[in-house]
Amino acid sequence: MKDKRPCVVLLAAVAGVMGLLAACGDDASPVVSPTASAAASPTVVATARPSPALSAEEYDQTLKADWAKPRFEGSLAGIELVSGEHWAAQGNSACASRSLEAPYYGPEAFSLRPAELQLALFGKVTFTRVCKDASVTAILYGGDAPTVILTDSPQNWSINAPADRVSTVTVKGRTAVLVSPIVPGQSQDGELLIAAPFGLLVIFRAPTAEAAIGVAEALDVDSLTVPKGKEPLTGMFNGIRFYDRENSIEPAPACKNGGYGIESPTVPAAASPGSPLNVAASYLPAGYSLQTSRVVLCGGSVYASVTDISKLGGSANLYLVRIEGETAWDSAFSEDWYTATTIAGRPAVIRQAPEWARTEPGGDVLVKEDFGLTMLAGSLSIDELTRVAAALNR
Repeated sequence: MKDKRPCVVLLAAVAGVMGLLAACGDDASPVVSPTASAAASPTVVATARPSPALSAEEYDQTLKADWAKPRFEGSLAGIELVSGEHWAAQGNSACASRSLEAPYYGPEAFSLRPAELQLALFGKVTFTRVCKDASVTAILYGGDAPTVILTDSPQNWSINAPADRVSTVTVKGRTAVLVSPIVPGQSQDGELLIAAPFGLLVIFRAPTAEAAIGVAEALDVDSLTVPKGKEPLTGMFNGIRFYDRENSIEPAPACKNGGYGIESPTVPAAASPGSPLNVAASYLPAGYSLQTSRVVLCGGSVYASVTDISKLGGSANLYLVRIEGETAWDSAFSEDWYTATTIAGRPAVIRQAPEWARTEPGGDVLVKEDFGLTMLAGSLSIDELTRVAAALNR
């Protein structure tokens, strides 16, 4: 069950995390032709005015015609522009792009409080997301289009447009890269990029060039910063090794597992008789029952089981993973999310949003077992999750 990372809802395993941005990118447009040479640098052009509304058929044909053109690559306004199809292959960070692969979290995952996010500078912001890896921190400010990203990355960016939509404009004395929308006023795919002291200012999902420029003109680029927050907790913590898959400092196990789910095939079958991966519970909350388990294969062998614990007609389901082997779990959150404890006499860790950011009960309970690891997650209270974890196969 390999998860494609962003733009999907996080497992119930991470209660309180904001999930990932459902519209975190518009790089989903297909790239169907060779990449343009950087030598085909566009000239400075006037911003396009909204065109008359196209019919559905005309709109579709216009998009297809744009997608069929070679993608622009090159350097403009001090920014290195790389086509989406080449971005990851060159080792660039997913955080320094609108990529659907970018792992965006709520800022509280990195212990960033609202006061640190400069929200007053951005007008109508309804949500913020943070993407953080070993080299890049990106802050996304969303709401009504356009959307803004501040990133402390090197001044390069993933682009998915032909040369005839790429130009330069001047905004408050700074040269900026403008990517005009395919259909001004209808397609929200306009962008504006400005090299800044902190890294890069990106304005995207703009319906018109004027809309993108207007957002940039309202910002004081010199006063903007990219707050770092705290790094994800990694290493040994109360007997469990936590790794951050976005960093190589603490390597992930061969069979990855964690916040985005088990990253190997799941099979609707039970583990072999007597295996610790089989689940029995001497206590479950009223109305809850164990559902069909799936086993997880790694290298052709069963190494984990996944079991849903559901309540008939209810929405507060629990998610249970048991792993045979190394006691390791993915960590995308700062140390403020973790509390060491003991469950049924075994070392355990509770992971939940810090109190200042907590909007609902629940979280993850991880127990170090003789055979490996038990992870139980859901939106019930931590006390109730702990009681269930203590009653598993004991």
